[in-house]
Amino acid sequence: MGREVHGISIAGELRALADAQCEVVVDFTVAAAARTTLPWLAMHGMHAVVGTTGLTAEQMSELSDIAEIGRAHV
Repeated sequence: MGREVHGISIAGELRALADAQCEVVVDFTVAAAARTTLPWLAMHGMHAVVGTTGLTAEQMSELSDIAEIGRAHV
């Protein structure tokens, strides 16, 4: 359920990233969204480049631990 703008597909669901077979995803969202998105990306083997601010040191540590379980890097 996305739309196209200037030839670029825009989707609102994370599943679209898996459907597109993304290997690397750039996250410029807010901390609350990143805490949901980053574990999902790691679970699906997608590497993440994070430009999100507002994550605590504890949250960053938890996300790193999640990423280490699979083949993804956060």
